[in-house]
Amino acid sequence: MFYYSNIVKELIIRLKYKSDFACGEILAKYMLELVKSNELKFDLIAYVPMTKKAQKNRGYNQSEFLANYLSRFLNIPVFCNLIKTMDTKDQIGLSGEERWSNMEKCFEIKENKIIKNKNILIVDDVMTTGATAFNCAHRLKKSGINNVCILTIAKSKV
Repeated sequence: MFYYSNIVKELIIRLKYKSDFACGEILAKYMLELVKSNELKFDLIAYVPMTKKAQKNRGYNQSEFLANYLSRFLNIPVFCNLIKTMDTKDQIGLSGEERWSNMEKCFEIKENKIIKNKNILIVDDVMTTGATAFNCAHRLKKSGINNVCILTIAKSKV
């Protein structure tokens, strides 16, 4: 949608590290417009999870915030049965190969009855190599979902 630079980068940083939810709403509105203009169809909205420790330290998950905003305006439930089971290095500053290795096998599924044969939208803030989103999608596909669509607000250059 956008490159991770200039004003978009600033909005994401303010949402992610400064709890500026007004910036989050601006970003979520763009995501909502993208969903509507592309007529994306899905049954459930998921988001990229954080470890319990990381979420406790930050106080919230920015991807969950974006997913909940979309849910309110699309009237599609958020159901995230993905859990991040391992602390990983921060992706910032890692090479593409290191990012893929860092994300491998760190996501699990809590239960899969509700998501079987569903189409799911995964929401995240920034995509660089796609390692995080791919690993989340891979776990969901293995648990029996139909299709996965990944939506991020920005694309970063590695």
